[in-house]
Amino acid sequence: MLAILPGQIVMSANYLDADGDSVSITVTGPVVTGAGFAVELAGLAIDNADATRINLSGLTRENGLQIVVTPTSLATQAGGNFATLYSSGYTSIAFISNDVDPTAASPAVEMASLGGIQLSAAVVNSISLDGIAIGSITLDAGQAPFIDRINTQNNQQAVDSGFYMPVTGLIDLGGITAASIDSLVINGAISAPTANPFDTSVTNDFRSVVNVSGAIGSVIGLRSSLSGAIRANSIGSVRVAAISGEITTRGSDDVAINLPSSFKGFINAGGHLHLGFPLSDGSLITGQINAAGGISGSDRTSTTDTLYLPGAYAGSITNTSTVTGVASIEVDGEAMLDRPHLGLRRPPRHIDCRRR
Repeated sequence: MLAILPGQIVMSANYLDADGDSVSITVTGPVVTGAGFAVELAGLAIDNADATRINLSGLTRENGLQIVVTPTSLATQAGGNFATLYSSGYTSIAFISNDVDPTAASPAVEMASLGGIQLSAAVVNSISLDGIAIGSITLDAGQAPFIDRINTQNNQQAVDSGFYMPVTGLIDLGGITAASIDSLVINGAISAPTANPFDTSVTNDFRSVVNVSGAIGSVIGLRSSLSGAIRANSIGSVRVAAISGEITTRGSDDVAINLPSSFKGFINAGGHLHLGFPLSDGSLITGQINAAGGISGSDRTSTTDTLYLPGAYAGSITNTSTVTGVASIEVDGEAMLDRPHLGLRRPPRHIDCRRR
């Protein structure tokens, strides 16, 4: 369909958002009667508006949801020696849900699972899929980085080159609730500064609360900051470019975290924590690390391998287990542990771990 009919359950839809971007929403995989999604645009518009809700219906583990944004050339152009002006290259969506309203004209069918969600330059405020097991959720910046290059070039050809503000760094992952998620991935880009005082990061980040009642298999954002909170009963592994938020596991399963060179915030592991440090300057690793089942190095097959700390480390490590302690600690230089509660094991005597 080329425009949106509110409340109608479909398998694919296309519309232009408020900025003129072309938004394509598609369900992949086999579907049964009543399966698909309904799109509601702002003001119940049928086109030229941002989406307030995408309500899923009857999808299963064999289905995926793809949301892809394609920038369009604008009707109004600068002319002269300027390159073609394009729309922003990203879209905003308020909610993705599976709300079942039996009084609706086309009521949604309740779901238990979903194969995955791809967000290509789609900024979703909240993915509210309580009780639904999701295979993967992936965010990427789509074509926004290329649009930034074109639109920035246009401004540099003008006398005042400060009007256009890049948008790539604004494409972040919002809040999520679900029963489980196999993998949570941001394939981010590095943006020019956006000049947004509320989002000064130039990367695509985890910026809200992810709350999963069961397990998250892995969290990956090699060019992304975790500046919100990720909470689950268990998390297999976490690898991100920076942490300035919270990671919490409520259950007793092991969790493996490769700490980035910048960490402030909290890590709360309900079970054993396998912890890897970057062996560079540790002065920016200042967050609090807490575990209830012992702490060891990055080898996930062992609970006793050595923790290797970078020089100038000044963070806090706490272990509350009375059964499994903290493995031996080696420091590349001098480090400072703030109130180090290290459980059953103590650091080797030759390590300089000074209390504040």
